[in-house]
Amino acid sequence: MSQDYKLKFEQMRENKPGKEVDDNYANAGYVRNIGFLLTDGSSKFLNYAYLVSCAYHPTQGLIVLNFTSDIVTIKGSGLEPLYESLFNHVPRKVEVINTRYSVLSDQAICVTSITIDQKN
Repeated sequence: MSQDYKLKFEQMRENKPGKEVDDNYANAGYVRNIGFLLTDGSSKFLNYAYLVSCAYHPTQGLIVLNFTSDIVTIKGSGLEPLYESLFNHVPRKVEVINTRYSVLSDQAICVTSITIDQKN
């Protein structure tokens, strides 16, 4: 039996049936993907296995992820913790926050733009 097994009664009483979604992987696994959620509602996920390199440019507020099929550019502020977690393949998704709400964000990491360019 799984160690995560719990009776669902408590979750139903709190009106939270099912397992809550976390933005990070809890432990080591075999297949890991990272999803990029854009402001227009579109999204794309890529497999960490195809991540070739990742560059962080703190003065420009920029992270560049070089996958075998795509180049993902992340712009924002406070990106160093995101870069370090990408190094360990931890984030499950990276979501863009609208620039007008970036001032209101209480998070240290603020992603204002993600561009995904497919390689030829």
